[in-house]
Amino acid sequence: MAAEGHNIDATLLAVGRDHGHYFVRKTFGKPTYCHHCCDKIWGMLTQGYACQVCNFICHDKCMKTVVSFCSGVALQLIKNPVAHTWSEPSHIKRRFCCVCRKKTDDSVAVECEVCEYYVHVDCYDLAVSDCKEAATYVPNLDKILNSSEFCNALIS
Repeated sequence: MAAEGHNIDATLLAVGRDHGHYFVRKTFGKPTYCHHCCDKIWGMLTQGYACQVCNFICHDKCMKTVVSFCSGVALQLIKNPVAHTWSEPSHIKRRFCCVCRKKTDDSVAVECEVCEYYVHVDCYDLAVSDCKEAATYVPNLDKILNSSEFCNALIS
């Protein structure tokens, strides 16, 4: 059952609130970069958060604005997957592969021109065909998802 006017399964939309990630506080032993904003994560103790399922790493400040779904639930969230529109392979700086979560700086990668999904050319075959912007575009969806009435309606 899809949420009315959405391409997202209504029973799983509540998971989308944190985009399916299971974040835990983490202290990193070596320089680490946020997979959301691509800036270095600084601090002495509990510098950031890591998803226990897909190893997505982010700052505390970025956790509320993460837009990529956890790879552990991404397939379940999109009711009718739509293929990505890939760019030509090139060296893409300051981004992370959405499949292996490693930097795209060191090897050739492609980018979805619609939803900014980045993957290494070597990871291309493992990328999920779930172009979220094309598949789930609804005007003012962010306002709807942030509405407490909408979230409460889904829970009840």
